[in-house]
Amino acid sequence: MIKKLFFLALLLNALNTTAQITADLNSIPADWTKLTEMEDGLVVYNTCDGGNLRLKLYKEKNKWYLLSYGQQEDYLFEVKKASGTKTIVLDGVWDGSDEKQQFSFSWTDRSKGLGRWEAKGWDWDHTFVSLWDEVNHLHIVQPCKECWEEEECGGLDDYYEPIDGIRAIFANYVHYGESTDSDENKAIMTKALDKLKGKKLLQTDLQLLAGVWMYYDPTDFDAANKKAKALLIANKSESIRAIKYMIGHKRDWESVDTAPYSELPLLLQELEGKK
Repeated sequence: MIKKLFFLALLLNALNTTAQITADLNSIPADWTKLTEMEDGLVVYNTCDGGNLRLKLYKEKNKWYLLSYGQQEDYLFEVKKASGTKTIVLDGVWDGSDEKQQFSFSWTDRSKGLGRWEAKGWDWDHTFVSLWDEVNHLHIVQPCKECWEEEECGGLDDYYEPIDGIRAIFANYVHYGESTDSDENKAIMTKALDKLKGKKLLQTDLQLLAGVWMYYDPTDFDAANKKAKALLIANKSESIRAIKYMIGHKRDWESVDTAPYSELPLLLQELEGKK
């Protein structure tokens, strides 16, 4: 009898926990980047003293989490409740404590991957872009010397993570639609791609690298194309998932009948060993 009551209590507790998440969190993209309004419109602005705010909404071991990162400190919250449709309200607690924090999310332009995230009680009400659509926005880096003494800036990279540097150069190249790029950007791109060699890459990283393979082709510079493809091959299983996602989520300016987007299925066949 005691055993039956114990298992019944566990079942009720599990049902109770599940019932708290009534919003469709799977419908919200997992990765987000804060946008800043500037003369060039909404841009990804990487500050010299604090980086740029990013969010990640994910599920792990049957629990939902919201991670705030990209600036000086990372903050992780376990989502205890989530409700709503047009505006989704997420009630969470700081990971490892009982301190509560509420967030809310709403789309501002779903077709462009734009949404608004707010945090109750914080000076925090920003427009974000999904990582998939970040390529549609300029990336601007605040000069180091605007925050620090000139001697402290020598030799510092604009981005701490190689993948962020690649994303910035690639996004700006696509935005301007140029056939050339600066020697400095080409050198940074090459160096960043080399730093990724031997590392286990995420699906979102590989989607970016597939984009580099397709679109980053400055005149007389095919190093990035070759290095990006080598990384895709080295991370074959995850690359297959990444490319399948890209095929199923065509951007407005891409055409299934026009290269280089039309070459994605061929790359997929190559990775799957069908070519």
